[in-house]
Amino acid sequence: MIASYDPSTRTYSCLCPAALGYTTQPQNGRCLLSSSISSVQSQFVLSPLSTTFGSDGSFTSVTVLTDGLQNNFLGILTICYLYNLKHRPFFQTQADLQTCQILANYCVLQLYNLLSVPCLAYQKIAINRPIIGPQNIDQPENFPWLFYGLLSKQDSSYVYSVIPDIDMSVNSAPGISVFQFYLNAYGMDGSYLGMEPLQTQLQLCLSTRNMNSATVFSKVGRNYINQCQANMLTVLQSVNSTTIFYELFVADDTGSLYPVPVQVNGKLGRRFFLVDVVSGMSNGNLLAVRAATAITLTISKTNNASTSQIYSPVLTVTVSERSYSKLSLNDTSSYSVPTFSFGVYYSENYYDIYQLLEGIFSVCCILSFGFGVVMTRMYFARNQRILLNVDLVGWMSIFATIFGAGGATFFWFLFGVSMYCLIFFKGQSALYLFLPYLSADISIYDSIFLSTLGLYACYILKRIIAQARCDVFFIDWEKPHGKVKVPGSDDALKPTPVSAWRSIFMADVWNRLQTHRRVRIEVSVLLMYVIMQGFGVQYASTGQTNLLDLTPGDRNEILLVGINTIVWFIVNAIQIGFYNIVWVHVRPTPLYHFVDMLSLSNISLLVMDEPCHGYYIHGRSVHPTGADTNFKELNESLKMETQDVVPKRGLADSEAQVFEVFLSSGFRTTYDSVYKIVVYEEMGHLTEQGLRSGRFGGGFSKMREVSETSLRAYDAMNKFMCAFFDKNLKEHPYFICKKSFVERFVGATPDTSMGSIFYHEPLGYSATLLYGLDAPFMLFYALLYSALDVHVGTAYGFAPVLGVYTMDVLLCSIRRWISERTLKSGIVIDGKFLS
Repeated sequence: MIASYDPSTRTYSCLCPAALGYTTQPQNGRCLLSSSISSVQSQFVLSPLSTTFGSDGSFTSVTVLTDGLQNNFLGILTICYLYNLKHRPFFQTQADLQTCQILANYCVLQLYNLLSVPCLAYQKIAINRPIIGPQNIDQPENFPWLFYGLLSKQDSSYVYSVIPDIDMSVNSAPGISVFQFYLNAYGMDGSYLGMEPLQTQLQLCLSTRNMNSATVFSKVGRNYINQCQANMLTVLQSVNSTTIFYELFVADDTGSLYPVPVQVNGKLGRRFFLVDVVSGMSNGNLLAVRAATAITLTISKTNNASTSQIYSPVLTVTVSERSYSKLSLNDTSSYSVPTFSFGVYYSENYYDIYQLLEGIFSVCCILSFGFGVVMTRMYFARNQRILLNVDLVGWMSIFATIFGAGGATFFWFLFGVSMYCLIFFKGQSALYLFLPYLSADISIYDSIFLSTLGLYACYILKRIIAQARCDVFFIDWEKPHGKVKVPGSDDALKPTPVSAWRSIFMADVWNRLQTHRRVRIEVSVLLMYVIMQGFGVQYASTGQTNLLDLTPGDRNEILLVGINTIVWFIVNAIQIGFYNIVWVHVRPTPLYHFVDMLSLSNISLLVMDEPCHGYYIHGRSVHPTGADTNFKELNESLKMETQDVVPKRGLADSEAQVFEVFLSSGFRTTYDSVYKIVVYEEMGHLTEQGLRSGRFGGGFSKMREVSETSLRAYDAMNKFMCAFFDKNLKEHPYFICKKSFVERFVGATPDTSMGSIFYHEPLGYSATLLYGLDAPFMLFYALLYSALDVHVGTAYGFAPVLGVYTMDVLLCSIRRWISERTLKSGIVIDGKFLS
């Protein structure tokens, strides 16, 4: 080159010697022969040297005569083609390679438009280069690599499908289970800026980007999203309005780097940019800009489940365009403030797994329906009924039973799926399993889960109402002690009335026992909140392979259900264990106390939860003084019992006091003929009183009067029961038997054609109390807690706790209200005696 001085401007400029055949003006800092430029002009399409904006519909389409293309493209193309590629197999200088990098950058700025001038020039040069590495990789030798399938002349989608898989393993040590990604960076001038680990470079959300984001997104299996709304001008300023081009690589187990394909607006390539302030520059004015508003890295597991290989990850880049003059820092519309996002998603072909789960689910449906039918059949067998005699309430009970069987079966199915994912995903040392993240996949699990919750809610409500509507009858064994004068007569005597207060007292104790349980729900939900929220155990459900990594992040529903259920069962099991092992020795269970109190009160209890099935507690006193006595005689009687000088408390002089009873149809017919007189008449009184006072019982309303008919019927029923349990009714015999293992395991119904059957069950009557529903309630609240945690727990962490506690209070209130109403009608006393 020759230095030329311009006196008018007092500056020097570099010129090329035209006498030697060069063009006067240097091209891209180089002197080029006029013949070389003419050769390039004859072989390449060189117009239009422009860029079209607005193709995404963001504004009216406009074609910009890009300054860089207008001023430098011919020289860049000539140097790259003639000097570096056509005549020499290898680059002679770094500057030679740099000019081809500029050509590649201009093609990327055209968004891989194969018909654009830069991309046409790139293709023409690249197809003459040999392929290095595997043939399907399509990387040209000594030339920038942009396209897949260009050299092998294959469709890019086919080429991508045959890209070699990558071997990946998972280290279970905290902080190690990560993918290692690297970025090659190039300046617009083609200079190589170096390679660096991928951290937050691709995340344009400045407000939510932090150093934690640098490692969280790369954790194996963890879906990640960083999304925000940001002003386009602010984003341009954050990158210093500089256009940098990137190539992404991923490292395998051995540290070898694999290129990551990039889809820019749907076109597969190798290179991409975050912002473009070059293409829209015309005559020194910036007319339009581009920015990558959505960047998604997708990592997919291969279909071969026996290997730890993954398909090559794919980076999807969505580029949005804006007219620069319309952007404003004061504009809050989506035009100036678009949504920027960076996400990492893991996927796997779950077809085989779904086929297996569909089969298991079908079996579960069949088993649950079959179990419900068997339970219904056992109900009819116990109560000597046929299907044609079932009313609407009976049909509802049948369906609720089937719902309960289905709900329990589906729960264990879902829990099994969660545990499979939890064990095999969190415990994998080689990468064999990814969690589903697509909404379609999650919605299947969620739909089954919510359906299970609904089915089991129906079953729980049915069990509560069935318990509360049990027929309850207190049998008073007390005999009159002496005689008293009849009022208004001097000589007439009558037996001393037996005190009713013992029956009232035991009825009140029974009423308070209805909602007694071993598990305190308020304690359970509080511990759940402390463990899951306070200690952060909920974040063990994030989609990364390290179970001990509790870094906050998006929780996976399938894992969350499994972890919630495990912790819920542990919390409740600890309470039950503490109750059974420790608490009962400090303060024995009220259920045993209740049996003792019945014995001291000389009162037995018959609870009928079904027409011909129920529970009997034998409370007949073994003391000659009876129960209506003073403290001295009571103490003497207890001392005699301690010395074994009185008969045993149990039925038929045994220790057995509590029985599960299967009654004959003849007994039930006699029972109904007398007892229903009491129930129906007293229910009428309750309804009338409730309408007058606006509620059932309570308040300051007067005590209700009991009709003479009800009193006579109640007294007749008491005598009938005493005669029956004393075996004084030959037409209604009963037999005390011992359950065989098969009967206990299968729940078979005994033959009651010869008489009623009694089985000794020390705590059998707990099935008529909430005490007997600990297991169903534990399962139901596990479902409810997880449902609330999944759907509202992210925004409102206390919602599952409040929801479960509120539901428990509501169900207990319903149970108590119906139970009190039923009890009032059965013992002919006013509800004010019940606490």
